[in-house]
Amino acid sequence: NVLTRSVVSKCHSAGVAMQIVLVDPSRTVRRIVSDLIQQGGNVVCSFSDGDEALAYIKTNSEVRALITSAELPSISGIELCRQARLQAGNRHPLYILLMSSNDEHNMLVQALDNGADDFICKPPIVEELRARLRTADRVTSMQRELFRYATTDFLTGLLNRRAFFERAGEACERAKTGSVVTAMICDLDHFKQINDTHGHGVGDTVLRCVATEAARLEGVVGRLGGEEFGIIVEAAVTDALETAETF
Repeated sequence: NVLTRSVVSKCHSAGVAMQIVLVDPSRTVRRIVSDLIQQGGNVVCSFSDGDEALAYIKTNSEVRALITSAELPSISGIELCRQARLQAGNRHPLYILLMSSNDEHNMLVQALDNGADDFICKPPIVEELRARLRTADRVTSMQRELFRYATTDFLTGLLNRRAFFERAGEACERAKTGSVVTAMICDLDHFKQINDTHGHGVGDTVLRCVATEAARLEGVVGRLGGEEFGIIVEAAVTDALETAETF
């Protein structure tokens, strides 16, 4: 609807520390908690419906925290925690807080078992909420850095071998449902002579220059090792050949 599109546009345009999704059926609660979050220097995108919140998180990798009420009209807050955690997977750092006026121990256990990272009372205590959001900022920032180190080739900045083949596997799965996938290998001829003649420092510069050009290509690009680069293009072979020629 128009209101949701307006909120989404606001979230995209705001240059702030952390983007947070808030889900609660009460307009009053959403307004109060949103004000508290914004006063802490963050931006909040609020929803009354859990399914809408899930759809927004799925298409916005900048969302780093989800605060959801336990009581929702379409799906329960605990189910929203579970689905959001599954959807985020290991590529999207997401800190999940379940918010409830009921502090029953069993609910806390269920929330944690279903993907929540923390539990907070409703209405939240101001300083407690801000402290938990600072924790969310620290945790998700660290997770992002760890993910970057785990998937990025240190020399070229491209995907490393492990991450490339993971993305290639996903492309192959899509190919089973009709998507066309073409794989290409780029190998630098006589690269050893560059290292032997000019030294490994110059060789590294050459690899970085090649990687810069490869990164401009449409598709998944990674360094497989040494002077070998892999490229996955979801296009027919003829179109992929055109892409190869431009490289």
